[in-house]
Amino acid sequence: MRAPPAPDFRAGGDAEGGGEGMKAEFHIQGMHCESCAADIKETLEETAGVERAEVTFGGKTANVTFDDGVVQQTTLIKKIQDLGYQATVGDQQQGATNNG
Repeated sequence: MRAPPAPDFRAGGDAEGGGEGMKAEFHIQGMHCESCAADIKETLEETAGVERAEVTFGGKTANVTFDDGVVQQTTLIKKIQDLGYQATVGDQQQGATNNG
């Protein structure tokens, strides 16, 4: 008998794959306006495994919720770099696990 699944902290809830929900912050260099942030957000949200992306021009960050069983941080960084920006990993959290 299986235990019921842990509550899903993700907004979308219709993720594909069996990885755990992750939240990661990326620091982005090279954005010049809100349109840059919108382009990055759209690209990230069109990426398989990404459930949500919040990109702020003022903060120069992207906060991404994703299924690490479908997509890895390195892929997300590459997507940002392919748009012509530099990205580095900031904070990250594993959503369904409490390690503390």
